Amino acid sequence: MTDLHDLPQETLRRLPKSARAPALQLYAVLLGEIRSGELAPGRVITYAELVSRHRANCVVVSGALQLLRHDGLVETRPRLGTRIVVEGETWAVPGQDEDMPLAVYVEKEMRRRLADRVYPPDTRIPILALLAEEFGVSVMTVRTGLSPLFDAGFLITKGHKQDGTKVTRRVDHTPRADLLTLAERPAHLLGKLYPAWGEAKTLADWSRDKRCAVPYGTLKARVIDHGWPVKRAITTPRRTRP
Repeated sequence: MTDLHDLPQETLRRLPKSARAPALQLYAVLLGEIRSGELAPGRVITYAELVSRHRANCVVVSGALQLLRHDGLVETRPRLGTRIVVEGETWAVPGQDEDMPLAVYVEKEMRRRLADRVYPPDTRIPILALLAEEFGVSVMTVRTGLSPLFDAGFLITKGHKQDGTKVTRRVDHTPRADLLTLAERPAHLLGKLYPAWGEAKTLADWSRDKRCAVPYGTLKARVIDHGWPVKRAITTPRRTRP
């Protein structure tokens, strides 16, 4: 087990105080299972499985997996989940929801968790940063994915920031089919590809490109609202007015 002082303190600080000790305990258990081969290389593990098997809540599971990622023992891929690392092998599985925009994938998965009561009413979901690390996406993508769930009244944030986001009781009174129905989204959020330098990416992906000189919001406003050419929108510093 990694020495406590070598663990990522920022990960521990993001957890509620009540979850830190349980997360460290679960981390030690999972580390033992990986070393013993019970969790073999290549094994895909889900939050729902760990919640059920170890009787831990999702925040504790999320914290434990963050610590294992720090050790390089598990890896997460968008749309694929989390698996035990296979030394010398890149994890890339084509297929599953391959063409679905990441924000929509996050919404779909979170709707399934609400429907399956992975996050029961009156409980908190993990904070955005932990969900982003779990899904292998940006915090902005998670926020976009969760937005329809707030709009539908399934999630609510009240009080101080540290109180987190809670699942409302409306989930209990909503048919499963409605819980699982994805929200309609504007076309520019559904993965439209924009070409530049002989490549084609979504605006969200372009905003993470090292050549991009502006944040996503500015890039989106330039291209969608003001009709800038994509390459110009990407490379023009923010101080330049649209």
